[in-house]
Parts: sequence; structure tokens; C-alpha cells
Amino acid sequence: MVIEDVNNSLDKIWIEFPTVSVNSSDVPSYDFGPEYHRTVRLYTLFVMFIFSLLGNTLVVKQLLPLTRRRFPKSKVLFLNLAAADLFVTFATMLSQFIWELMDQQWIAGDVVCKLFKFFQTYSLCSSTFMLVAIALDRYNAIVRPLSSSLEPKYYALIAWFVASLPAMPCLIVFHVVQPSENVTKCVSQFYTSPQALFWRQAYVICILLVAFILPFTILFALYIRIMVEIHVRSSVFTANQQTASSLPRARVKTMRMTSAILLAFIVLNFPYIVQESLISFGYSEVINKNISALAGVISASNSALNPYIYLTFQSKKTFIGRCLRSPDDHHPLQAMVISQPEKRHILRVRVVKNFLEVRCECIVYCSSYSGCKSCSDN
Repeated sequence: MVIEDVNNSLDKIWIEFPTVSVNSSDVPSYDFGPEYHRTVRLYTLFVMFIFSLLGNTLVVKQLLPLTRRRFPKSKVLFLNLAAADLFVTFATMLSQFIWELMDQQWIAGDVVCKLFKFFQTYSLCSSTFMLVAIALDRYNAIVRPLSSSLEPKYYALIAWFVASLPAMPCLIVFHVVQPSENVTKCVSQFYTSPQALFWRQAYVICILLVAFILPFTILFALYIRIMVEIHVRSSVFTANQQTASSLPRARVKTMRMTSAILLAFIVLNFPYIVQESLISFGYSEVINKNISALAGVISASNSALNPYIYLTFQSKKTFIGRCLRSPDDHHPLQAMVISQPEKRHILRVRVVKNFLEVRCECIVYCSSYSGCKSCSDN
């Protein structure tokens, strides 16, 4: 979205025709980038905003502790991801929607113009790098469980900091111009340089590498390594033990989560990357107006999809018991009862060849209105 504004402002090149007469050709003219259907973009931004606001609000409500008990470390990064996605919801989706309603007319001054573009870029990068932080945390937990690693809160802090770096150039690049008497725009200043095309292409390539290609490469590599590790560990179990074990189920869940994250990242960012590359290298005329309207903002919709991916894969709670050490390969089946609000579950645990098998079974459901009954009755 921000790269698109750079490309659009670069297409607003000041063209002066050498002449001694005073006529319309002496007046600077601007080409405001590739055309797009404004109505399509407005509806797209509105739908993205509503879905993102509802989904991320639900995630925050689910994750935030309602009591003073200690906040689980495993949820820290997901809470930060929801916060980053809400950041995108307001700093990018809502602000861009309002700006499009105003036909991109700028009335807030030069400083606000710079901050506006900075926070748009910062919010988009914060969501992306928070996904990388989650992948790093999962990698250390699964592949290197015995080695020391950073706590999730430090991964989150690093992600917030690193996400600000690609946004820093916006404080220099963007400024306010007045192409005509009653029109003011917040655009990039590359076009004031004779080497505008070179700097334009260099800037776009750097942003694409840092904000999209690099995070995707890291995500892909980490999750592939995680899947390999889970596959190696699960192969220890025999065929009949795998049916009852939680490890294959965890493998399937991780595969689905991995596929959803990577697929969403690719599908929602690839059109944007292709469009900005075409514009930067002079092929904007091949872009359809409807595609341009969607591709210019579609990468932000990743923040609208992330909460629903999380809610889908967290719909079934996982209960983790403490590891029961035994010198034998097969430890006798043991059971313990754990409590939840209005529910009681039996947690069956056994150690099979140094791997923990966990199975949770709801044995009774207690309600203040209907009394206690078996979970199978629900």
C-alpha cells in the first residue's frame, strides 16, 4: 500500500516543455499513477476493516486474563499478533479508507503526512514480523526444547522494533505538494531528483525484500524444519500406538496451521508484489483497473484473516500434563482429574518410549441450571 503510493507519486513526474510562450504547456502536469476503480477499493477496505476489527477483538478478549492470575507465556505472542493486526486495522485500513473517501486530498500538513505513511508501513510490517516471532518461538520449543532461548515477550519486543526499520524512510521520502491551486497531495519526493527512476526501483526492491520476501523465506524455512522434527519424533511410535497418541494429531494440526499461514501470506501478498514491480519497471499499462483497486490494498487483509486462523485452530483446548518419568518403555496408564469452570476433565497420561501421550476426556459437565451430566449428553 505504501509502495503503491511511492509508485503513484513517482508517476506524478513534473514535465516541463521548453517554450517561451505562456500557455497550458508551461504548467507542470501530474500523472497520478495507474487508474483503479475507487468504489471497488472503498468497498474492499470497508469489508476488510469490519472483519479485522471483529476478529482481532475476539482474539484479544479470549487471550486477555480476566483475573490477576499469571498470564500464560504461550499466549504472549498471539496477543501481540492481535495487537499488531488491530494496529493495521486502524493505522492502515481505516486511514486509507478515509483518505480514499477524500479522493486522496491532503489537508493535515507535512509532518502528519510523514507520520501517516510511517505508521501505515510500521503497522503492516509489525503484523508480518510478529508471525516470524511466533515461528521462531515454535522452532525453539519443538526443535531445541533443551537449549536456552528468549522468552516470548522478548521475541515480541524485537519484532516491534525490527518492524519499525522499513518504515523509517517514510519520514524522509514523503512530503506535501500542491500540484494545483485547490489540490494538495501527500506524495513521495523521488520525482524531484533527475535519478528518480533509479531511486524508485531501488526503494521498491528494498521494501519488497525486507517486508515480504525475507519474512516469507524465514517462515517457510522454520516451519519446514519444525515439520521435519515432528515427523522424526512421531516415527518412534508403532502403528497401533499412533492411533491413540497425541503426537500425530499435533503433527496434523501443525501442518494445517503452517499451510494456512503460508498460504495466506503468499496469496494475499503476491498480487501486491507483482503490481508494484510492474509499476516500478514501467509496465503499469498492463494492470486492469479492478485488479489495481484490489492489489493496492489486499496485502493488509492478512491482518483480517490472522485472527480467524487462530480461532479455528484454538477451538479445541489442549491440556498438557506433567511428564511422568519411568525407566520402562511402557508406563502403566495413569489418570488425573483437572478442573475448569463448570467442567471436570480426566487427563490420561502415559509415557511410551520417552514420549508423553496425553488424552483428555470430559467425564462430567456441571451447570448451575441443569445440574451435572455426562459430556456425551450434550
